[in-house]
This record gives sequence, structure tokens and C-alpha cells, in this order.
Amino acid sequence: MKLIYTICIVPLFVAVSSGHNSRGQNICKVCDLIFQHLSYEIRHKFSFEQTVKKEIFLHNILEDVCEHISRYGAVTGPDGSVRYTPAFDETGEPIVEKNFEFNREVSHLFDHFCVGIVDDYYYEILNLFVEIELSYFTEETERELKNRFCNQVPHSCVY
Repeated sequence: MKLIYTICIVPLFVAVSSGHNSRGQNICKVCDLIFQHLSYEIRHKFSFEQTVKKEIFLHNILEDVCEHISRYGAVTGPDGSVRYTPAFDETGEPIVEKNFEFNREVSHLFDHFCVGIVDDYYYEILNLFVEIELSYFTEETERELKNRFCNQVPHSCVY
């Protein structure tokens, strides 16, 4: 099982971040951060076999989010939260189905996954993507994001 864990979990976002623009890579850094934090929570609540399954599931969700936002960008609502992520066709018209599909994936899959585990982090996780929409992602920004998650659970992040 350890071999499976190493093969499936350790590579994380290396494949996702390669070939992306700088914003995509920055989003992947945040996804990686979230993954490390949440996987710590998971390991303390589930058996090893369940942990592997849930971590792979979480990784796949974050990978999809990373891919979609780096391609289409994020849009915030009046309260600053992520409301939808616009996909546009060649004429500049919004692709409603794609937006709906993404919203459903982020909200329902995260909701399904987070039940009883990380409910408190749900909106904070989505709002992290808004911050990455800034045109810069400095070491200071990265430290701030790490602190926000890592300080809540002291051993959740290892750097």
C-alpha cells in the first residue's frame, strides 16, 4: 500500500503546473497548499485505505479547478467570493454549460468530499482562488497563504 500511496499522492501537481502560464502555476501552488493541509486532516480521521482514496479524489478536484481557472480566469461576486468561472467561445460569448459544469463541480464535489472533514474551510478555499487572480504572486503572498492554513493545524504543512 505504501508503494501505491507514493505513486499516486507524492507527485501532486508537478504534471499540472508544467506547461501552464505563470498564473496557472501560481494557482497550482495554492492547490498544493490546500492539498497538504486537507490531507493532514484526512489522515487523522480515516484508515490508510480510505485516506488514499480520498486524497486521490481531492487531488483530482483541485487539478480540475487549477486547469479551469488557469484557462478561463475567476470571477468574484459582490461579497468577494468565487461565483462562477467564465468560459468563452471564439465569438466572446459565455459558454453557459461549461460554467455550470464547473460551478457544480466545485460546489457539489467539494461539498460531498468535505462533509465532516473540512466544512469550515469551504469558502476560504474558494476565496483563495480569487487572491491568485492578482497579477503577482510573490514569496510574501505565498508565505501568507501558508501561514493561514499551516498555523491552524501546526503539523499540516511540511516545507
